[in-house]
Amino acid sequence: IDSAGGSIPDVYCATGSGSPYMYGVLEDGFKDGMTQAEALKLAARALHASGQRDAASGNGMDLAVITPASGYQQVSQDDIAKLLK
Repeated sequence: IDSAGGSIPDVYCATGSGSPYMYGVLEDGFKDGMTQAEALKLAARALHASGQRDAASGNGMDLAVITPASGYQQVSQDDIAKLLK
């Protein structure tokens, strides 16, 4: 059961007060087999929607990619801005 009370099994998750807004974007845009670039763009869109609709979500976002090969890699603010265009 997610934080919005949903019990639908998903392969993605969102938490926090803005998660209901993120889930709308994720449900609309997620597809199996997405590339890393597609997934980052979707994550940026979901976080942006949350920030626009939920006063408690704050202003701005941090994105990172975590893979076994490269470990933790922070996405720059410039790259986040490009993802949102």
